[in-house]
Amino acid sequence: MVVAVGPAVLARADLGAHEFSRLLGLRNYPDKGVERTFREKSNALFVREWTEKGHVQENYNAVTGTGRDVTSSDRLYHRGALLGYAEFVERIGECH
Repeated sequence: MVVAVGPAVLARADLGAHEFSRLLGLRNYPDKGVERTFREKSNALFVREWTEKGHVQENYNAVTGTGRDVTSSDRLYHRGALLGYAEFVERIGECH
Protein backbone atom coordinates (compact mmCIF):
# COMPACT_ATOMS: atom_id res chain seq x y z
CA MET A 1 0.00 0.00 0.00
CA VAL A 2 1.33 3.46 -0.85
CA VAL A 3 -0.06 6.53 0.88
CA ALA A 4 0.53 9.98 -0.60
CA VAL A 5 1.12 12.68 1.99
CA GLY A 6 1.57 16.07 0.33
CA PRO A 7 4.58 15.98 -1.97
CA ALA A 8 6.01 12.94 -0.19
CA VAL A 9 4.95 9.37 -0.79
CA LEU A 10 5.34 6.94 2.08
CA ALA A 11 5.50 3.22 1.49
CA ARG A 12 3.37 1.46 4.08
CA ALA A 13 3.12 -2.22 4.81
CA ASP A 14 -0.39 -3.43 5.66
CA LEU A 15 0.48 -6.28 7.96
CA GLY A 16 -1.35 -8.54 10.36
CA ALA A 17 -3.48 -11.04 8.47
CA HIS A 18 -1.41 -10.70 5.30
CA GLU A 19 1.85 -11.51 7.06
CA PHE A 20 0.28 -14.34 9.04
CA SER A 21 -0.96 -15.90 5.78
CA ARG A 22 2.53 -15.60 4.31
CA LEU A 23 4.01 -17.28 7.37
CA LEU A 24 1.60 -20.19 7.04
CA GLY A 25 2.58 -20.52 3.38
CA LEU A 26 6.29 -20.50 4.20
CA ARG A 27 5.76 -23.54 6.42
CA ASN A 28 5.18 -25.57 3.24
CA TYR A 29 8.78 -25.11 2.07
CA PRO A 30 11.72 -27.25 3.19
CA ASP A 31 13.98 -24.27 4.09
CA LYS A 32 12.68 -23.47 7.58
CA GLY A 33 15.24 -20.69 8.03
CA VAL A 34 13.24 -18.31 5.84
CA GLU A 35 10.04 -18.95 7.80
CA ARG A 36 11.87 -18.57 11.12
CA THR A 37 13.50 -15.28 10.09
CA PHE A 38 10.20 -13.90 8.79
CA ARG A 39 8.37 -14.98 11.98
CA GLU A 40 11.01 -13.50 14.29
CA LYS A 41 11.08 -10.17 12.44
CA SER A 42 7.28 -9.94 12.45
CA ASN A 43 7.23 -10.64 16.17
CA ALA A 44 9.96 -8.07 16.85
CA LEU A 45 7.95 -5.43 14.99
CA PHE A 46 4.85 -6.24 17.05
CA VAL A 47 6.69 -6.40 20.40
CA ARG A 48 8.56 -3.11 19.85
CA GLU A 49 5.37 -1.19 19.09
CA TRP A 50 3.51 -2.80 21.99
CA THR A 51 6.34 -2.27 24.48
CA GLU A 52 7.08 1.34 23.48
CA LYS A 53 3.54 2.64 22.92
CA GLY A 54 1.00 -0.03 23.88
CA HIS A 55 -0.21 -0.10 20.28
CA VAL A 56 -1.25 -2.97 18.02
CA GLN A 57 -0.88 -1.18 14.71
CA GLU A 58 -2.94 -1.61 11.55
CA ASN A 59 0.08 -1.02 9.34
CA TYR A 60 3.68 0.14 9.52
CA ASN A 61 5.97 2.42 7.59
CA ALA A 62 8.00 0.15 5.32
CA VAL A 63 11.11 2.33 5.71
CA THR A 64 11.13 3.15 9.45
CA GLY A 65 9.19 0.17 10.81
CA THR A 66 6.96 2.39 12.93
CA GLY A 67 3.21 2.50 12.82
CA ARG A 68 2.70 5.85 14.44
CA ASP A 69 4.01 8.10 11.70
CA VAL A 70 0.56 8.89 10.24
CA THR A 71 -2.72 9.65 11.96
CA SER A 72 -4.70 7.33 9.67
CA SER A 73 -3.20 4.16 11.15
CA ASP A 74 -5.43 2.48 13.75
CA ARG A 75 -3.43 2.01 16.96
CA LEU A 76 -5.51 -0.84 18.36
CA TYR A 77 -6.13 -2.96 15.32
CA HIS A 78 -6.89 -6.55 16.30
CA ARG A 79 -5.42 -8.15 13.15
CA GLY A 80 -2.10 -6.46 13.90
CA ALA A 81 -1.66 -8.87 16.80
CA LEU A 82 -1.19 -11.67 14.27
CA LEU A 83 2.35 -10.36 13.80
CA GLY A 84 3.22 -11.81 17.19
CA TYR A 85 0.84 -14.77 17.12
CA ALA A 86 2.98 -17.03 14.92
CA GLU A 87 5.95 -16.68 17.28
CA PHE A 88 3.66 -17.33 20.25
CA VAL A 89 2.35 -20.53 18.64
CA GLU A 90 5.90 -21.63 17.82
CA ARG A 91 7.04 -21.13 21.41
CA ILE A 92 4.02 -22.94 22.83
CA GLY A 93 4.80 -25.86 20.51
CA GLU A 94 8.35 -26.01 21.87
CA CYS A 95 6.94 -26.51 25.37
CA HIS A 96 5.13 -29.72 24.41
